[in-house]
Amino acid sequence: SDNALACSFHSWFRRAREERKLRQLARAVKEVTTMRARLSERQSQNASEVQWRTNCALREFDLLRCFSAWATHSRVRQLQRSVARQIDMKKRQLNGVQTLFKTFANQLEVGLAVEEQQDQRHHHQQQHRTGGGHHEKPLVGPTLHRDRGDPKSGMRGSASLPSIHERPVVC
Repeated sequence: SDNALACSFHSWFRRAREERKLRQLARAVKEVTTMRARLSERQSQNASEVQWRTNCALREFDLLRCFSAWATHSRVRQLQRSVARQIDMKKRQLNGVQTLFKTFANQLEVGLAVEEQQDQRHHHQQQHRTGGGHHEKPLVGPTLHRDRGDPKSGMRGSASLPSIHERPVVC
């Protein structure tokens, strides 16, 4: 009976030891499972955060791209308006200068025509006084005259100064 008791006690002790090992193994499996679940959850959260940051960065990139395109377009339009204003101003200046030159040329033409008529009258009056002989025209200061007879002159019918080789005749 002592033997049966010792055998029972030994059996009970072995079983208690096996149950403790099973509980330790179950605890270890549960810890590993819990740790694995936490790790999986953390990885999922990290992946979600990375995806969220990526989406934010893409939205920000799209906004910057749109803003840059708008800013570039606005700057180009501003430069176009500025250049167009400058060109219009230069055109107005050029038209003003052209008008000034045309007015000057018309006044010069009128003045030369009047002077030529006066010179012809004066020349006819001298011919009548001197008897119709050919005399050189007196030069009384720098006067402009029309050079129509010299084909070598660059601008036919234009106004030019008298030749420097002519000698003024004093009356």
